Amino acid sequence: MPISVNPVYGGETAATATQALLDLTVNGVAKDPARVTFKSERLFILVQSLLDAGLVEVPGAQQEIGGALYVASDALGARVKVFYDEENLALSLTVDPVLLAPTMIDLANAPEKIEYIRNDTGFLNYALTSENGETFSLLSEQGVSVGPGFFDNTFSINRNGAFQRLNSNLTIDSRRKLTRTVIGDTIADGGVLGGASQIAGISYAKNFAINPYFTPFPGQRFAGVVNTPSTADVYVNGLLVRSLDIPPGPFNLQNLPAISGAGATRVVIRNAFGLTQELGAPYYLDTRVLRRGLHDFSYTAGFERQFTQSRFGDYGGPAFVGRHRYGLTDTLTVGGFVTATKDKIAGGPEVTWTLPFGALGLFAAGSRQGDTPGAAASAQYVYQSLRFSVGGAFTYNSPHYATVGLDRGDDRAVYQYSGFAATRFGVFDVTLNYYQQDYRDAGANRQLNLTSAVRLFDRFNLSLSLTHNKAAGNRASSGVFAALTMPLFGDTAATVSASHDNTGSTAAVQLQKSRPLGEGFAYLAQAAFGSRAVSIADVQYQGRFGLYEVDATHIEGDTNVTLTAAGALTYIGGNVYATRPVQDAYGLIRVPDVAGVTGYVSHQDIGKTDARGNLLVPSLLSYYGNQLGIEPQDIPLDYAVEETERTVAPSYRGGAVVTFAVKKLQAFQGKAQLLRGGETEVPAFGELAVTVNGAVQTSPIGTDGAFYLENLPPGIWPAEILFEGTPCRFAMQIPKAPERFVDMGVVSCTP
Repeated sequence: MPISVNPVYGGETAATATQALLDLTVNGVAKDPARVTFKSERLFILVQSLLDAGLVEVPGAQQEIGGALYVASDALGARVKVFYDEENLALSLTVDPVLLAPTMIDLANAPEKIEYIRNDTGFLNYALTSENGETFSLLSEQGVSVGPGFFDNTFSINRNGAFQRLNSNLTIDSRRKLTRTVIGDTIADGGVLGGASQIAGISYAKNFAINPYFTPFPGQRFAGVVNTPSTADVYVNGLLVRSLDIPPGPFNLQNLPAISGAGATRVVIRNAFGLTQELGAPYYLDTRVLRRGLHDFSYTAGFERQFTQSRFGDYGGPAFVGRHRYGLTDTLTVGGFVTATKDKIAGGPEVTWTLPFGALGLFAAGSRQGDTPGAAASAQYVYQSLRFSVGGAFTYNSPHYATVGLDRGDDRAVYQYSGFAATRFGVFDVTLNYYQQDYRDAGANRQLNLTSAVRLFDRFNLSLSLTHNKAAGNRASSGVFAALTMPLFGDTAATVSASHDNTGSTAAVQLQKSRPLGEGFAYLAQAAFGSRAVSIADVQYQGRFGLYEVDATHIEGDTNVTLTAAGALTYIGGNVYATRPVQDAYGLIRVPDVAGVTGYVSHQDIGKTDARGNLLVPSLLSYYGNQLGIEPQDIPLDYAVEETERTVAPSYRGGAVVTFAVKKLQAFQGKAQLLRGGETEVPAFGELAVTVNGAVQTSPIGTDGAFYLENLPPGIWPAEILFEGTPCRFAMQIPKAPERFVDMGVVSCTP
């Protein structure tokens, strides 16, 4: 029966103390056993045991016993209550939570058992296209992952047989620093006013996508204290998104899940007795705003890349594009950019600010090309919520503002205006968009769109759209479009639509089946009548070794038929496999020497292993925890498998070999004998030992010399017969045999 430990004072010396190891619980949570000492009928607890149990502070006077520091249970004070269960040799502590180490829970952490795998692999993508059987074109990409780098190259051969290299580069990622270095052709991004340009050289940039579980934008944090083990339910906008366990003591929840825009987070904490406490607060999240103290940058130096009809590409003069942003606070991010070539330079500051209602971005820049100055400025505002969203932007580019990708003589939109407003009423969505560009030379363009969508009877989707466009030099045009989409069966849907604009009226009927995740067919059939009569018949087949498509389009009496065959050859795990085009990462499920085992990606069937036990997986996500698994019921009964699911993260555009180790269940039986002076002797009641890769397996020897061993791999392994205290060593050959029980016959050893 548990009893409370009361102070009992005595005068015995340390030499007369009795030590023990007791099971320990702190606020109902089991900890490692605690070392205690009974002295003068008092209970002393090792201070280190209390620290290991999570206490950040041990109150009370400490004294040395046997060279270690102890504290008397009655000296711990009112904040620590001690109960000693003498019958079960257990110690239970009820501790003031402020004395316990705080628990940091980051909800953005990667899965616990994620495996980052980098293998030397390669792939060759190809897409061969024919139009009307008369002309052919080819697009090809080659990618090789070796060590920390990924080399990528693409080229095309057009219908006239002309070869053109597109991009070639080497990418090296640092998962620890979340940085990416690119040597070769790359896109340099100067931001809102710096523009984007193609540069061949070297680029060094922050890349948060290298860790998809890292949140660079500010996340909500909640802190509190619980006395007992508790459960926390996290709600975002009323929806339960996470449940997690919290041990006793202070806790700090970081990076709670959030939806971009305005929302509210609520954390409901329940303990074992049903008592609850709630934490909650509204938030506004803009993913352009960085966490406080976080840097985001991109620096690129090299030569301007110009796409011409040159076979290998033309390059201009030297160029530099740099951009850097810094999270000054969780609501304010500042930064700037610089672009430069041999005859022009541009640069300026930027700031992004999260407001209580929305986010504001301000940008400014100046430039000079030769003796011609230029200037630019932009302001952007957006507010998003589940019910209502609104935003707008204004950008000014002076008539001769210049950056790396924009020359002072190029036409540009001097003024740009854009705005949107969207709202939702139950199942009814309405969005209004406006966009205007006033070009220096070409004149003004304006677009106004009003779109709406409504879900009818939980099955039908009705969409409506009103448009008004005015392009420079053309008269204004207006139009209306309506479409009703209804699911038919599986992933097949039918759409009926009608439209009217300045050119006349059009009605259309469309039947579409989406492309499956694995192997199967997809198709699109459309018939349109009226001013824009277009008939389309498109059939795709996604197979294990490629993607094949036939597209026939009929417009105004002219029919065009396009045939496409796309696929890839991959090198992974020492073999070459034909597969569908590789878009990102890929993998190889390996169940050694076991054919016909079903493989899964995120619990979706993606095929069966071949005769060697291999199954190629062409579509994985780089750096993300992809769930790969096998069907245990497909494993033959004479095999044992250690695990059937693994979470793996391949490198950028690389391949990962994922082996599910299986062990063949075989029994090896026979009879052992010793050869002494030409005579045989049965080593009855001796022992046979076989050593395989450092592991020893033994079998007793029966009266007739019989032995029994299990699950030995094929090969020649060192063995010995121990009989009457004397070992007889020899080499034992284990055959490769399909039988469940293998008869080894007579195994002889000569001492």
